[in-house]
Parts: sequence; structure tokens; C-alpha cells
Amino acid sequence: MVVLTVCLAVASASCKSDPETAGGPTGAESTIARAAAHASSEPAVPATADRGARKSFDAGRRAVLRRDFSHAWDLFQDALRRHRAQSVRQDDEFVRGCFYYFGRCREGALEFDDARKQYEAIPADSSFRPYALQRLVAISEDSDGDGYVDAWEDAEGSNPRNPLSHP
Repeated sequence: MVVLTVCLAVASASCKSDPETAGGPTGAESTIARAAAHASSEPAVPATADRGARKSFDAGRRAVLRRDFSHAWDLFQDALRRHRAQSVRQDDEFVRGCFYYFGRCREGALEFDDARKQYEAIPADSSFRPYALQRLVAISEDSDGDGYVDAWEDAEGSNPRNPLSHP
């Protein structure tokens, strides 16, 4: 009973301090915020990398959660460089994870075509593939049929459900 109480207290405290669960974003940040909230449920850094590469990868994930996409891009580039310097395998789960997060960074910068290319490059046997497929659907959705994807309309402050409201 004591362990359960402590676990609940810790979980409650972490939720209160987490900006994603504290108030919820509105308007232009909503699509990007949903993507950032999704990041906490994504696979952890693969164990195939050395300590320095894993450290950069984790820092990049945190930067994505903060919506600091340019810094996250640099961190994932560093993680990939470190990993490739240490690994004999050039295409493993760590590399695929970096590609997934490169896509997240492009998506955060509203470069949806580049994000789509990054997500599509992840092979079907990767643990990152289901997440990449979810992101592909999210960045391709056009609820009102006006030709502008919802993520872009959200970021520009227009209504993704109204075909007459677009930037």
C-alpha cells in the first residue's frame, strides 16, 4: 500500500510539472503539441549505441518535447555521427530512430514534404515504423478538403475544419 501511494504521488507530481498535461495548448500550437505529447510514448533510444550517442539522442527527444526543433535536429545529427563512428552496422534501430526524429524536426518546422520523406525511409521491420505511420497520417490529414493539411492550418492560425478559413 505504501509503494502504491508513493507511485501515485510521484506520478501526480510529474503530471503537474509537465507543461503538456498542465493546461493543454490551443490554436496554432495544437497539432505540434499533440505530436510532442506523443513523443513521451515513443520507443526509447535503442541500446545498440554507445553512451555518447544515446546521450545526444535523449537530449534530442527532450528538445522535440520543448518544440526546439532546430536544436533537436543538431542533437540527432550529433547522435548519428557518434553512432556511425562507433558502429560497424550503418543501418540499425538507432539510425532508424534518428531518421524518425529527423522527420519530427521537419514536421515541427512545417516542412511536411521533408518530414514525409524521413518517415517513409523507415523500413517496415523497425520498431519506429508504427510511429512513423501515425505521423504520416497526421501530416496528411485535410479535414475540410481545402487542400491545406490540418497541421499547417493549425500552425498558421486558421480553422482546419472550415474550408473557407485558410492562410
